[in-house]
Amino acid sequence: MRRLLWVLLFLLLTQMTKAPCMTENIESKWWEVALRQMKESEFYASDFTPDRFYEALIFVEIQNPLIVFTQSVLETGWFTSESFLKYQNPFGMKEPVTRETLCKGTALGHGAFVHWYDAVKDYKLWQDYWLDTIYSPENYYIFLDTLPYAEAKYYTRMLKRIDPHVLLTVSDT
Repeated sequence: MRRLLWVLLFLLLTQMTKAPCMTENIESKWWEVALRQMKESEFYASDFTPDRFYEALIFVEIQNPLIVFTQSVLETGWFTSESFLKYQNPFGMKEPVTRETLCKGTALGHGAFVHWYDAVKDYKLWQDYWLDTIYSPENYYIFLDTLPYAEAKYYTRMLKRIDPHVLLTVSDT
């Protein structure tokens, strides 16, 4: 009986010493989630600007965000296309059939989104669907060439000729 009490006391003491760590972990995770939701709310509340768009690419952890930013410049004609202005599609992406999407339908032959930030999150879903590794910038260009992403024959060559810094005031990351 005495042995059982000692075992129970030992278990109780070990759990008491672990409890603050578990509580701190839960509070830390809760705080991270709350901060992430606040940041997402800021994106949804803000109008499109190239800097804000680039910031969103980094926030959702898009691989090679500067290349992806350049893709959007090319796909939208420097953010002037009807597909972008009316349907919030900065990538010229089609409505997907086989993967998860935030696309709300098709307009002008491309996916339509409620907000430009939804399109950014959808591009992340597209990357997660297709990419099984992290690519260096040069390998990312090769990856883009291997997929039927763009209809232009020299798509990546055209991307490399665009200087995205013309529109950006934030630094590369």
